[in-house]
Amino acid sequence: MASTLKSLNIQVACIQETRFQGSPSININDVADTPSYKFYCSGYDDKQGLLGVGIAVETKLANHIMEWRPMGPRLCYIRIHAKPAPLSIICSYAPTEDKANEIKDEFYDDLSKLTGLVQKKDLMIVAGDFNAKIGSRCNSEAANIRKFTIGDRNSNGDRLISYAMNNNLVLSNTTFQKSVHKLPTWISNDGRTQNQIDFILISRRWRSGIDDVRTVGQKNCLIQSDHKMLKAKLKVKLKVYTKAPKSFRHDVNTLRNPKVSDAFRKDLNRTLGSLQNESDVNGYWTGIKHALTKSTENNIPKKKSIRNPWISPTTLQLVEKRTRARTAKSKKKHFQGHQTVGQGR
Repeated sequence: MASTLKSLNIQVACIQETRFQGSPSININDVADTPSYKFYCSGYDDKQGLLGVGIAVETKLANHIMEWRPMGPRLCYIRIHAKPAPLSIICSYAPTEDKANEIKDEFYDDLSKLTGLVQKKDLMIVAGDFNAKIGSRCNSEAANIRKFTIGDRNSNGDRLISYAMNNNLVLSNTTFQKSVHKLPTWISNDGRTQNQIDFILISRRWRSGIDDVRTVGQKNCLIQSDHKMLKAKLKVKLKVYTKAPKSFRHDVNTLRNPKVSDAFRKDLNRTLGSLQNESDVNGYWTGIKHALTKSTENNIPKKKSIRNPWISPTTLQLVEKRTRARTAKSKKKHFQGHQTVGQGR
């Protein structure tokens, strides 16, 4: 996941079906074992392997996070310090069309309550898998839905549109003109059925803050999924903050070398010699601490952390081989004319 997000230059990603238990925060390294993302997860408190949502944030943005709020296996919220306004992001995973109406109504009630907690001045994004087909828009929906949609509307689509209209949100991936084959976000395993069920919603006040929204093809992703990734480009900047200096450890094992230990001893004795006339206890202790620190910095090198890559080159080659095979299979089906637009999951 880290490699995919990094290659696509994505700083924040909303992810569904994480299947983690509870709400852990996980540091993720890329293939070079360099810290790349921090993954905030939200799932069931008492079980794992079901549902779950999460937001992956690039490591350099971690210090800009103002608030993180897990809301169970279908919703979570994060707030990032940015300008011209703070960025509030809600990650959602709606029930499928075949679920009971009570379950779907409960989800949208929780989503509406969470939306109401977002400050009005914030640039709000609601992104995720809504399992909703919105189809053609009505004239009364033109402010919230643009004309670039496909398929026929289902009951989840009615609920999503009602939520967008009540909270003054725009379905941004219906705004930008794309060819018909680039509008679907979900493809069945046999490649025959395609639907537009994933959306990125933005506050109408900030709708011009999105430059573009597009789907990312599977050939560009190392993650195997029946969903295409939606990528939106936002016009926001991070607030400037002062970064604390990074601390280092010194390699004290080098003192076993006679040359290093002799140099350290002589430097320390020379510095401590000036403390003989010090009568104040606190001043004497401060002088000793300064002498030890100075002699250590002058004579003992800093410790280098060496980490072994967590993923082998062989594994990366197999992943690339699988991606090429999947792309070739997809192209073959396309030329054989098997891709059609379906009516649901």
